[in-house]
Amino acid sequence: MNEDLRTLLRQLASFGLAGLLSAGTHYAVYVALVAGGLLGPTLATVVGFLAGTAVSFVLNATVTFGAEMSGATAVRFTLVTVGGGGVNTALVAALTAAAIDYRLAGIVAIGVGAAVNFVGHKLWTFRG
Repeated sequence: MNEDLRTLLRQLASFGLAGLLSAGTHYAVYVALVAGGLLGPTLATVVGFLAGTAVSFVLNATVTFGAEMSGATAVRFTLVTVGGGGVNTALVAALTAAAIDYRLAGIVAIGVGAAVNFVGHKLWTFRG
């Protein structure tokens, strides 16, 4: 296996793990804030999302892509992440409008959104 393919596979695995840790952080913060009576569910999920996104940024910058964590990188990361969220939302809307079950639509949208984010981060956010 050549070095480029090894690097890509390592990055994909690391990106996936960072995504799981990010999602876990989002959920843990969300539950803690709601269960602790500090915030309602809607605001708590916003705070959880921000915490998860921060974890994702740090892990993807340092572990997945070995890049600098600068302000410019954070802006690019945010733009790609919001773009991936837009792709996810649009895909769910389109698939459910086409009478695709929402559960399947969600799985497809999460997969496509993750792929869009990985490519965007690799080619733009953390470009070497």
